[in-house]
Amino acid sequence: EELAPARHSHTHAILPCCADSPISNTSVGVAAMPSSCAVGHSLCIASTTLCTERKRTYRCAVLVTCAIGACCLVSLMRFQFGMELGVGRRQQPRANPQLAFALQPARRLLSRANLVPRHAGQQTEDEGLQKLQDLASLGLSEEAEDAMYDLIDKGLEPTVAHYNALISACAAKKDIERADRWRFRMQALEVMPDMETYNALMYVTAKSASPEETQKWFEEAETAGHTPNIESFRNVFHSFRQAGETAEVERWIERMMETGLQLDIGCCNEVIGAFADTKMMQKAEEWMAIAEGSLGLKLNTETYNIAIGGHVSMGNMERAESVVQRLVDDGLQPNVQTYTSLIGDGTYHRDLLVVDRWSKDLEAAGLELDATAFESVIGAWSAVNNAERAEAWFSKMVEAGLQTSTALATVVDALVLSGGAESAEAAQEWIDQCIAAGMKLTPAVYAALSSVDVFSGDFEQVEARMQQMEADGIDMDEDSLTTLLLAYANAEPQQSQLAEQMFKAQMLGGKMRASRQVLEALRAAVGGGRCLALRRELKLAEDFTKEQERTKMLNPGEWTPPTRIGSKPWAALAEALKKPKQLSWE
Repeated sequence: EELAPARHSHTHAILPCCADSPISNTSVGVAAMPSSCAVGHSLCIASTTLCTERKRTYRCAVLVTCAIGACCLVSLMRFQFGMELGVGRRQQPRANPQLAFALQPARRLLSRANLVPRHAGQQTEDEGLQKLQDLASLGLSEEAEDAMYDLIDKGLEPTVAHYNALISACAAKKDIERADRWRFRMQALEVMPDMETYNALMYVTAKSASPEETQKWFEEAETAGHTPNIESFRNVFHSFRQAGETAEVERWIERMMETGLQLDIGCCNEVIGAFADTKMMQKAEEWMAIAEGSLGLKLNTETYNIAIGGHVSMGNMERAESVVQRLVDDGLQPNVQTYTSLIGDGTYHRDLLVVDRWSKDLEAAGLELDATAFESVIGAWSAVNNAERAEAWFSKMVEAGLQTSTALATVVDALVLSGGAESAEAAQEWIDQCIAAGMKLTPAVYAALSSVDVFSGDFEQVEARMQQMEADGIDMDEDSLTTLLLAYANAEPQQSQLAEQMFKAQMLGGKMRASRQVLEALRAAVGGGRCLALRRELKLAEDFTKEQERTKMLNPGEWTPPTRIGSKPWAALAEALKKPKQLSWE
């Protein structure tokens, strides 16, 4: 009872570390002190208050002892975990989620004594959630993580919706580790994941082309008592499409229909895309007919674009153009992706007349182009050796303020290869203009400037370009290494030893991977046998074989229908496909 009138003085005696902070008022004292001391101070006041009310001094002694222990524990945990748990915070240390989890029992005790300030209003929390969702839609995972730490610093307790938005933000950069880390933190803070959380995790793993991880989260959602929805299955189909795997697609369609769910156009697009991306156009067209006929869905522009891209990848331009006509007949308008799929980006061969026709149609359509669309058109004109048209489209790109280093490298390459001092000067002028606009050059630009020297085998001039690039603070990458290896291959006499030394130095440096283009250039420089020996020596053969398996495209004839097709729930949908003449796409 004697402690009650002088509880603040006892607090000073127990917590000498707080002696420098004026504690004439409880709330002021807690706000002014460091968080570890504030917790100890509040616990001491809570203990003396409880003792006064219950008039039992021995209970006071016990609670004060617990307060001292809690203060020491907080300080120890801050010292032990404070820096480690700041992963992802790029500028300054932030609130520690695991520390908050450890302090939950103490906070519950303090809240009973009404000693903890109340959190900010619901409006602030809603604004924070909206900001996280906006950052997630832009794929800015690091910025979203910073925004989450800001909420925690303000004393707000993130809800499951906050964590879901942050996890979704990890999809753009395929950051599975970051997404799983925040899933672990929310569970540690007793925020239970809902179905949207698992959908967000599946979305991240699907974008990362990891069907195994996607299926794992699907199964965990069911184990946790949640019911997967259409979005869950769509993420599974998307993971198969990203990974280029089609063997399990129809089994998952069967599983989806067994749950009573029906495929929507989004799921159908993922299924059609999985087959079209692997050049199985017969199956892709089958599912287009099923979606439109048996399921009664209206195909959208994305569906047709998927089919156009599949036909184009197989070199069947006539069939691709017929799909465009069908799109128009269905009352839809071609979008930018429709045109760029037909124009190409220079990766695959296009006839000059095809590029010219669809480029004019794209320009006449008056659509707003983004940077990717400009890069595709510029690449297509560069591939047909028309530097003038490539430069004209790059000029439009610059006028729109969308210029990129990729487009710059492409147009520089076209101008340099077109020959003549005037073209070389134009290429250098574009480079100077882009630098003045604040663009940072990439190794691809230096490689483009060396195009003529590469074909002539003037490896010394190419080496000088690469040295200048490194002097400018730009490290060599796959593009520049490929350029240098091709220069060694085209030299007279061929510089096989220099090519081997350069390849070894870059691979052992650990900053570069042996991509297909690098290995093909190495093979041209040192020969097939020596290239294989170097791959084995540097243990690159196994990794490259796995990459080939992942990227291998199947031919349409390699697909065989599954056995017992009549027992599958979707078999009835395919009955009409036995009569090809009845299909609308025929």
